[in-house]
Amino acid sequence: MWGIQNPLSVFNYVNLGYDKSADFQVITIMKSSKYLSFPIQDRTKIEDGSNNNLQMLDAQIKSPNNPIQLIPAKIVIYKR
Repeated sequence: MWGIQNPLSVFNYVNLGYDKSADFQVITIMKSSKYLSFPIQDRTKIEDGSNNNLQMLDAQIKSPNNPIQLIPAKIVIYKR
């Protein structure tokens, strides 16, 4: 049997912006190519800055196939 590690420890080398004092938060990590596959209307809503609870960061994460290789990623953070 295998276990799944907490994403905070798996991605400990990336600043995820985790806020222990937040009542609620969602942190999403995805490849940039996946993010760019979303419809432009959805990406515009995320990127326009009208929602103060929503933040987006660019990052480099380790490839699951080769941890030495870094791949571009997007981190989307929602807090309230």
